[in-house]
Amino acid sequence: MKDKKGLKRKLAYGFFTLCLAGMYASYVPVLMDYYTVRPGVSFPEFYQSSTVEPLYTFEAVAVAVLLGILYSATTHAGVSVLLTSLLLFSLTHASYLKYLNRRELLKLEDFRLTEAAGMALQYIRFEPDGFLFLFAGVLLGFTALAFLAEAVRAAAAKTDGENKASGRNGASPFRLRCRRLAVRLGCILALCVFFACYGRGFLASRLQLDEVDAVNPTQTEKNRFVLYQFLRDDTLQSFDVRDVEESSAFLKRKGEEYASKVCAGEGVWEQGDAARPNIIVIMNESWWNTDNLDPGYITFSKDPMEPFKELEAECSSGYLTTNVYGGGTVSSEAEFLTGLNTKYYVGSSGVYSRTLDRKLPTVVDYFNALDYDTVAIHPYYGEFYSRRQVYDNMGFDRTVFAEDMSHDGLYTHYISDEALAEQIIEEYENGEGENRFIWAVSVANHGLNLEYPKGNLNNLTQEYDYPISVSTRKQLSRADETALVNYVNGIYLAGEAYRMLVEYFSRKEEPVILLMYGDHMPNFSSGILEAVGMDAAEEELNARGTLLVDWEQKLPGEGSAGLSENDPPDASGGEEIPQRLSSDELLRRLYSVPVLMWSSRSEEPFRFAGEGIYYLPQILLERAGLPDAGMTQILRYERSLFRANARAFVLDGEGKALVECTGEQAEALNHFKIMEYDILLGEGICRDIWLPLQEK
Repeated sequence: MKDKKGLKRKLAYGFFTLCLAGMYASYVPVLMDYYTVRPGVSFPEFYQSSTVEPLYTFEAVAVAVLLGILYSATTHAGVSVLLTSLLLFSLTHASYLKYLNRRELLKLEDFRLTEAAGMALQYIRFEPDGFLFLFAGVLLGFTALAFLAEAVRAAAAKTDGENKASGRNGASPFRLRCRRLAVRLGCILALCVFFACYGRGFLASRLQLDEVDAVNPTQTEKNRFVLYQFLRDDTLQSFDVRDVEESSAFLKRKGEEYASKVCAGEGVWEQGDAARPNIIVIMNESWWNTDNLDPGYITFSKDPMEPFKELEAECSSGYLTTNVYGGGTVSSEAEFLTGLNTKYYVGSSGVYSRTLDRKLPTVVDYFNALDYDTVAIHPYYGEFYSRRQVYDNMGFDRTVFAEDMSHDGLYTHYISDEALAEQIIEEYENGEGENRFIWAVSVANHGLNLEYPKGNLNNLTQEYDYPISVSTRKQLSRADETALVNYVNGIYLAGEAYRMLVEYFSRKEEPVILLMYGDHMPNFSSGILEAVGMDAAEEELNARGTLLVDWEQKLPGEGSAGLSENDPPDASGGEEIPQRLSSDELLRRLYSVPVLMWSSRSEEPFRFAGEGIYYLPQILLERAGLPDAGMTQILRYERSLFRANARAFVLDGEGKALVECTGEQAEALNHFKIMEYDILLGEGICRDIWLPLQEK
């Protein structure tokens, strides 16, 4: 009788724990997305609309397998649910913070760059709100039920005398423990093998379906499916060698055909001219156009873009489209150096994580083949984002990091742009060979969260004499005020440093091209976004599934196109508040960065109007009159079809918002992606794509 009663209790326990695990695996993945996306609907509504998504089935299986592995290891439902909850909560909150700062979910590949992953820990913070309480409450509720089930099982086991019963089986306690351990290890191994096969098969098949293209550039799932995006592995997508060869031949043919239709050397220097120009390129940290900010919300004692505007008359200028905002510097860096679009296959740091164990073709190959002296300068630690190793793999003749710099004056916390300009001049003067290619990445205007022994984070605003004061309609916290003032002045001082270089090289006889562009918008906090009038549209962007741009093509800061006409009046005192940006206009401003390109010999200025950053090396070499490479021909052809093919939006060759590809665009896009996959993840058939064509 007791045995039957005990068996019933075991069956009841097993049934309850299986049901609990099933509910947990079903609800928690959806709740993870609800916490991350934070839509304007209730969780039941969100859950009901999400049940048809096949990716949730994959995530539910992944969570169930994780629960099974932990239960096999601990034989305790409460502990296994608790550990699973801690892991999923940490993953979800980290993904939410990354999405908040970069509009990109966390990826497993992010942890390949350990220094960057360590820096991310400084962003971990918790702000109590309804989403946090709901998520934590549900996880705690499941955990409490699991511990309750274990308490009932323990009480029943004690009452029924399970230990004595197991002793009458004739097996010694040691053998019994060994059997149980073997069963548990077998279960763990079986679950791991099952998920390895199922997960690999699902991800590989799914990658064939996830053809991210210009028709739907911001699919709903790009901002959802936290667990899937974390586990997604683009290396599982494979292309046959014949596919790569076909794509390479197609793009080469199209590139050559298009090159024959345009003037390949629009600059002063003709191809083959012995007087090749020296090339200096600066990617400036958080350099962004403050004209994007509405003066109804924020005013400055001096225009931060004054140097930019004064240099426009003698420079090619305008703005570029970036794939990242608020962070992801190495994405914009890698796009210039490789000509690859980081929209595909990699996150904001993915190109450099891939460069750690393989040689990628870059523009450095191009300049080395032309016997340029190639130098990379970054006034921060060489280990940050593994740049020392990455630059060495790219083939730079020399690298200069913070510890190597002889000019190390500070802007508040980091080596200043002025000091970087002085170091560029020194490297130029001391360079070997006839021509120089200098690549420089600034750090002066980075968020004040990196460790730096020379900087002083205490009382920054009191100790630094900022040239520009900032006033906002809404009062900011002390931390936000410090960050905003620091960013705004950093933007101004970046322009001044560029002006200093222009004045220096204008006195030189040898030809020089000096290019500077921004990497992304500053990492404004939610408090700053609210103070500058960008918060409402930011919330709308988070809530909308698919974002399609519908704006008239204008340079950032031109007029007030895109402002909403339906903003409520100021309820506090009848004073009319400025109009808020529409989501489409905000999107354009979030993903645009300024660019200046000065030549020591007069020429007709080129006006940048939203081109993707990855086109920049092609435009630069074309304006310099330097010989083509296979990559520049391909980029020129791609630019004729897509002015910008970014994560957030897509513009066709004429700069109009693209909602449906033509047949030519779709075919070309497929070949672009296959070529890029080969370079990043494949056999490297296109390894020579950056060599000058005349040198092959």
